[in-house]
Amino acid sequence: CDWSSDVCSSDLAITGTQPQRGPAGRDYAGARDGEESGHDPERGRDEVSGYPVPGDRDLRSPGRFLWWLVICQRGRVLLGALLGTVWMLGLVLPPYVLSLAIDDGLQPRRFSSLAGWVLVLLAMGVVNAYVSIMRHRTMTKVRMDGAFRTLNAVVDQSVRLGGTLAREVSAGEVATIGISDVWAISTSLTMVGPGVGAVIAYIVVAALLVGISPVLTLIVVLGAPVVALLVGPLLGRLRRVGSAYRGRQGELTGALVDIVQGLRV
Repeated sequence: CDWSSDVCSSDLAITGTQPQRGPAGRDYAGARDGEESGHDPERGRDEVSGYPVPGDRDLRSPGRFLWWLVICQRGRVLLGALLGTVWMLGLVLPPYVLSLAIDDGLQPRRFSSLAGWVLVLLAMGVVNAYVSIMRHRTMTKVRMDGAFRTLNAVVDQSVRLGGTLAREVSAGEVATIGISDVWAISTSLTMVGPGVGAVIAYIVVAALLVGISPVLTLIVVLGAPVVALLVGPLLGRLRRVGSAYRGRQGELTGALVDIVQGLRV
């Protein structure tokens, strides 16, 4: 897949400045800390990987950074949201269609009507199976794109810091970022696909239940917010435990790096 097909406009602003090249044709940099290597210093396209260098990323908050990951691939994200919505509707509508088949065909013994509803259910299943495949492929591209952009941003910032980085964090901490943190960030982009679809499916189900049972509609409409309020405090404790686990993971990776390098063992 061409992961760089949907990029920010500023990512394509490549200047005429060319990096120096070594004897093997690879880029190299000077000995000064923070001097960039491997990509155009004016924030163009990476000369080694060919992936756009994130020159306009927004690091003011985690939410803004996630939003930057979304708008850099807005076309793919919109497609994922559409497929995710259709997929979620394909999961919640079959029970409603089945109830119509029972009421209109099976109960009054009108087998022609029953056969029609069965064909509708079969068609919905086939279509939703195809949509599910396309949704998964699209969301995989979204996650991979977000992971690559995040990793590129981390590498770019590491090059900017130069020798300062080694004094601030350990090698294990940096390695853990590329091993686990990048994929955790990219996985959160799933909310733009099935997440959007779940919200729309929630509204559709509530609308369908209005004509069936107002009491059941009220339970469904109020049930989800109540569950969110009950689970919210538990998620806070889970986040604190996860932060402690993440810190120990960085320490363990640092020890592994020392063993591999043969330092301080």
